Amino acid sequence: LAHGSCCSSPRATNAYGEVYMDRNKEMLDDYPPYGQAAVPASCLRNHLMLKEMKEGRGPIWMDTVTALANLRETLSPREVKHLEAEAWEDFLDMCIGQCGIWAGENIEPEKKNSELMPTEPYLLGSHSGCCGIWVSGPDDVGAPTDEAMDGVPEHLPKGWNWGYRGMTTVQGLFTAADGVGASGHKFSSGSHAEGRMCAKSMVKFVMDNKDHKPELDTSVDELIEEIYRPVRNFLEHKDYSTAIDSHPNYITPKMLQFRLQKLMDEYVAGVATYYTTNANMLEFAEHKLAELKGRRSEDACERPPRAAACLGELSPHPDC
Repeated sequence: LAHGSCCSSPRATNAYGEVYMDRNKEMLDDYPPYGQAAVPASCLRNHLMLKEMKEGRGPIWMDTVTALANLRETLSPREVKHLEAEAWEDFLDMCIGQCGIWAGENIEPEKKNSELMPTEPYLLGSHSGCCGIWVSGPDDVGAPTDEAMDGVPEHLPKGWNWGYRGMTTVQGLFTAADGVGASGHKFSSGSHAEGRMCAKSMVKFVMDNKDHKPELDTSVDELIEEIYRPVRNFLEHKDYSTAIDSHPNYITPKMLQFRLQKLMDEYVAGVATYYTTNANMLEFAEHKLAELKGRRSEDACERPPRAAACLGELSPHPDC
């Protein structure tokens, strides 16, 4: 469970049942005024959690058992059942994955606690992180109408709202929810709503630009060659080894993903280093990424649909 996605009622404890927010409360004094808030921000809760883990008091638990037991002392069984149903709905709204874990691991929250762990860093815009792609914002509810920062490159738009809501700096390319940068605290339900608004903007863009005909900057023959190259690589070399994923002449999408994940995890502030990094590690990671990207010419896929996965690796959005 992502720590930022837990509800506020159950306590979060270390492996010894101690409420780590109370145990490390003095650390919050270093981050006024956010540390003094009634409910400190997710990043600060994670900061205190990682201290517990580094000092050997993990894993961290969301104490749903005690929370629900306390409810039973003051509420009737029917009222408790109603609150449990509401809790499930809340988790479906803000952390669908947790419900999947509960169902997949046969966890009944009233009988077994759930482990808390910060999520992996990735393109995140829907909760407490604000990474993502630059899009045109809303033009209502008091949104700024002018650019507040200096130094915006001339080729990029200025201001808060400069076009269709949810459209990126690539004309006709839209995104929503996790894809949107500087727009945290949406959760799953808010992301769904934003997706609907984005879809309406897309329809408006199409209606307003009926004559818009994007042109490819690459010939069709070149695109066909690029898409089918991994398949040809596989068919040409597959009999050299009895192991599809371990081969000297090509690399499969799955193995490319494994290498990318390992590299980012160990050098770019992943869970393996408790989300810490430094300039030297990042510089080495950049070198390894360039080396991994160089292996793109050795992509191989056993069937055409997987070719899209091959091409998608290490191909970021131009704004990233």
